[in-house]
Amino acid sequence: MTALPMTPESDDLFAEQHVEQILDWLAGPPAANPLEDLAPLRAHLVSLSEAQISGNQFHRILDLFYTRAHKITLELKPKLRDASLPLSRPLRQIAHGLSEIHQTIARGYERVLADVEQRRVRNQRRNPTRIVGRAMKSLLEQLEIGALVAARVPPDLWRSAHQLFREARLERESDMSGPNASPDAEQIYREMLALATIQPESLSAREVELISAYLSRFASAVEIRESAPGEADPSLFWVDTGRDAPPVPFARKPPPAGAKSLIYLSCARLAALTAEQLKALERGTMPEELHLPPEASDAGYRGLLRRIQQCWVEPAKRHFPRRRNNYRVQVCIGLEALWQMLERGPAATAEPGEDNISDWMVLNESPAGYALMHVAGEVHGLHNGSAIGLRMAESQAWQICILRWMTSDNPEHIELGVQVVAPGATSIGIAFRNTKQQQRQPFQALLLDPLPALRQNPAILAPAGSCRSRRFIMVTGEDKTCIAQGRMVSLDLQTSSVELFQYESDPYPI
Repeated sequence: MTALPMTPESDDLFAEQHVEQILDWLAGPPAANPLEDLAPLRAHLVSLSEAQISGNQFHRILDLFYTRAHKITLELKPKLRDASLPLSRPLRQIAHGLSEIHQTIARGYERVLADVEQRRVRNQRRNPTRIVGRAMKSLLEQLEIGALVAARVPPDLWRSAHQLFREARLERESDMSGPNASPDAEQIYREMLALATIQPESLSAREVELISAYLSRFASAVEIRESAPGEADPSLFWVDTGRDAPPVPFARKPPPAGAKSLIYLSCARLAALTAEQLKALERGTMPEELHLPPEASDAGYRGLLRRIQQCWVEPAKRHFPRRRNNYRVQVCIGLEALWQMLERGPAATAEPGEDNISDWMVLNESPAGYALMHVAGEVHGLHNGSAIGLRMAESQAWQICILRWMTSDNPEHIELGVQVVAPGATSIGIAFRNTKQQQRQPFQALLLDPLPALRQNPAILAPAGSCRSRRFIMVTGEDKTCIAQGRMVSLDLQTSSVELFQYESDPYPI
C-alpha cells in the first residue's frame, strides 16, 4: 500500500496527538519509583522538541517538564552520591539520563528565549529573566551530576552558561517576574563558577553534594568584574565567555592578549567568609547559627571547607613538569586492601583482580605523582581522597599515594591522578587516647617511610575520623607486639577517606 503524502492538516493532527500524549503523561501521578519516570520523561522531552507547535504552547509544556525533572533529580541524586567508581550499568544510565534531560530542558528554554525576544511579547511567565534563570538552573544540575560521577563536562555547557549570564545582565533592569518568582541566573552562574574553581573532579561524590549546598547559600559573595584588575592578583580567575571553558586562575595561565569577551572572577570575599565560619566552628559555635548544615560540627566537613578555602585564596598550580610515558603498573585500591597486602610482607603477591589489585598504564608522571589509565582487572571502591598503592613490579615496594582526581565517561575507561605521599609504608595499628571506650579498638593505619623533602617528622596515614586527640598508641612489629606512644604534631592532609599526620614520640607517656 502506498503511503499518503503528508499535508499541513496531517502535520497539525500528528503534532496534536503528540502533545496530547505528552500532556496525558504529565497529568498522571508520578511513579512511586522515580526510576520508572526517567525513561518516559526523556522520551516525551524529545517528542516535545520535535513537535511543530507554537512557541507559547511549547513554553507552557516545558515548564511542566522543568518541575517534574527537578523533582526526579532530587530523588535520584542520593543514588549517585553513595556510589563508587566505576558506576554500575544502572547507575550510569541514571546519570546519563538525568544529564540529557537537563541539557534538553536548558536548550528548550534557550529556544523560548529566542522566541520571546523575536516576538517582543512579555508577561510574568514569558519574561526573559525567569526563562534565563530556569535554563541556568538546568545547566547547574547537569554540571553537578557530572561532578558526582566524575564525568567530563558536556560540550557547550560552559558556552551556554556564559551566554545566559550575558542575557541575565541585559535583562536585569526589565525584570517583571516579581520577588522570588524564578531562579536568580546570576547567582546560579556564581555557583557554577565557584564549583569549577575548586576542581570538582578532585572531590568525592559526598563532598560535591556538601559543597554544592554550601555554594547555594554563600556564592553571592563571589565577585564578577567586567574590567581587568589594576594589578596582578594570583587569587583571581579569568573567564573567556566566548569559549566553551570554565574559569582559569591567573596563577596558572594569563588571559589571552586581545580577547574582548573576558570577565574576571574573585572568590576572596567568599574565602574570607569561609575562614570566619571555620574560626567560629572551632570556638564551638553551633552550625545552625552560621547557616551551615549539622555536618559542619564534624572534623571532616571543616577539613573540606579548609581545602576549598585554600583553592580560592591560592589556586593550585603545577610545580613540576610532566613526562609522558606508557608503562604498566599494579594498583591496590583502598587503605584496608593496602594494609592487608603490607601485612603479608614484602614477598606477598597477588594476581590482578585479587585484593582489589588491577593493572594500569602510566600516561604521564612527575616527582609529585602519576596520571593513570585502567587497563585490566576488576576495579571497585574508587573514591577521590582514598589511599592508593602503586608498584611497577611485584618485587618492588608499594608507593603510597592519594587519589586526587578521576574521570570516567564509561565503565571501560577510567583515568586517575594520584599524588605520591611516601615511597613505602609499614602496616600498624593505632588507638587515640582520651576517647570513649568503644572507640579504643586499634585502627588499621600505615606508618609511612620517610620523605625528607616533604616532612620533618615521621608520618602516619589513617582512616578518616581517626584523629580524635593529639596523643595515641601505636602497635607495630611482625606480631604487633611492639607498643609506642606518640603525639601528633600536625594534621597535614584530611580527605573524606583518610588523614595523614606527622607525629613525635610522646614526651609524657603513661
